[in-house]
This record gives sequence, C-alpha cells and structure tokens, in this order.
Amino acid sequence: MIQDLLKKIGSVVTSGESIENFLELVIETMVDALEAESGVLLILERDGKQFRSTVACGKHRETLLRLAARPEGTFGWVIHQKQSMVINQADLGGENQIKNELSYSSLVCVPLRYQNETLGYMAMINKTNNDSFTKDDELLLEHVANQIATAVKNNRLNEDAGRVYVETISALAMAIGKKDPYTRGHLERVSNYAVRIAEAIDLNEQEILTLKDAAFLHDIGKIAIDDRILQKREKLTHEEMEEMKTHTEIGEKIIAPLSSFKNLRDIVRHHQEWYDGSGYPDGLKGEDIPVGARILCVADVYDALTTDRPNRKAFSHDLVIKMIEEESGTHFDPAIVKVFLKIIDKVRV
Repeated sequence: MIQDLLKKIGSVVTSGESIENFLELVIETMVDALEAESGVLLILERDGKQFRSTVACGKHRETLLRLAARPEGTFGWVIHQKQSMVINQADLGGENQIKNELSYSSLVCVPLRYQNETLGYMAMINKTNNDSFTKDDELLLEHVANQIATAVKNNRLNEDAGRVYVETISALAMAIGKKDPYTRGHLERVSNYAVRIAEAIDLNEQEILTLKDAAFLHDIGKIAIDDRILQKREKLTHEEMEEMKTHTEIGEKIIAPLSSFKNLRDIVRHHQEWYDGSGYPDGLKGEDIPVGARILCVADVYDALTTDRPNRKAFSHDLVIKMIEEESGTHFDPAIVKVFLKIIDKVRV
C-alpha cells in the first residue's frame, strides 16, 4: 500500500502531474497505514501564508478542514518550527484549541519540507484502540511527507517553466497576427469574448486563465500552413481545406512539451469541433468537447465573421448573431450561445 503510494508520488515528480489530483488518496492511505481515526494534509501557497489545498478524511473531517489553515496551535507550531510533533495521552495538558475541538488523545504532525522550505504539513489524529503514535509512525509519516514536498516543489517548477513557455509562444502568435492586416487584433478580441463568457458561467480562476491562454494560442498551428492557403482570396480546394484542418493538431503538438497544461492542449486541439459531432479533428460531440473549446468556438467564429478576411468582407453584427442562433445545437453549444448573446453587446469592439 505505502509502496504503491510512493510510486504514484514518484510519477508526479517525473511527469509534472498536479499533486492536488491525488491528495485524498495520500491522506486516506496514511490514515489506514497508521491506524488513525482521521487525518489532514495542507499545502501552502508560494507565499507560505495562505493555503492552496487542504484535504481531510475520517472522523471530525469538517472540523479538521476548518482548523487546518489556522496559524495557531499544534499545526501552526509545526509549520513555523519546521519540526515534527507527536502528542500522546500522557503529554496532554493545559488548553489547546485543536485538542478542545477535536477531543484527541493522540496526534502526530509532520511538516512537508523541501530543503529549508516548509510547504505544508500532514497530521494523523487519534490512534485507534486508544494506542499511542510511535516513533516509527512519525518516521513513516515524515518519509511520505518529504516525498510529497518534492512532488509539490517539482510541480511548481514545472508550472513556472510552463508559464514562460506559454507566454513566449503567445507573444509569437500575437507577433505573427500583427503582420497580417486581416487577423490583427483577432486574438485579443477572441480572448476578451471567451473570458467574459467563462466569467458568466462561473468557471474558476484557473479555468479562465487556461481559456485565456488558449484564445491566444488556438491558431498557433497555422504557422505550419502554407501562406498561399492562408492568404488565398478564392474558395479553398478540398485538398487545401484538409491541410488547413491540420492546424488544430499541429497547435496541440506545439504545446505538447507542457505536460502539466493538458487542459490547454485539449482546448487548442478541439476548438473546431461541432456540437453535433461533425467538426474536426476528432468528431467529438456535445459535452465530450471540453467546455473551454465550446466557448472558444463561439468567440472565434463571431470575431472571424465580423472582420474582413482575404476572400470576403466582414458580415454585420446582426447577421452574424442570426447565423450563430441558427447554428445553435449543430455548430455551437446552445447553453454557451445563450450566455454569449447576453454579453456580446456589452463587450464587442
């Protein structure tokens, strides 16, 4: 059980997968392994003050989640002193907020340490059968905590490197767009429309950031498409259209080095899917299409149709709105269209 958990943590270190995806597995495994009534794990934000993730399981779960982020008491001492603490029945005395609220008879709490940095803590509450936590329990918990800390630190380094990569290729995409009079400003407008839709349907902060990145990168794959096709004034031939369609897969490959940016890659790959399944590259249908791609699809089409292109003049706003309404349920997600129609008059340039 512990060996399997450590292998999983190791895969996070090497793959860049988010540690948050399996924190509950970590705490549940350790509660079982140490025969505790409950457990809690907290990861701090980079500033070391706010908490980024907290999970708990077992008895008193809700109380643990409420107490976990408080800087005082046993948990706060472990973070600030960067030392483990084991408390058993014989050690209890005086007033302690955590003791009073949890009615614990034993506790072991260890910091998540990476070099000299404390990234959070993990604690087990109340050994079953009124037993005491041992030194071996403390050492095992410390070992797992150190592995988690390494995974968290590695994940943050991957995030930093990934953010630099995304910002670099986004700047490249904007620079390319500015050279073309037909697409100048397209990425910025699509991003604006998409973000406003996302906010209206209450996507979270990370989802909105990912969507904003995708808006700037959704056509990055077109750098591999022949300029004669991109600038052609006549209707594209079948062969030319097939080449144009490859831009979504090429875009995904450009972002592929970012193993921790899977959602971004998925939006870029699938922003040309149709709600009825007739789009490309994979013919996804309905809610199988990532929500970010469904949002981007509406925003992208609206801006493309309301601006001049090499083979046609811009359509009017009212006509494009009518076209989008008519294709709701076929090309576009009806729920996204409904929100788009509510916000577009407030945000269009």
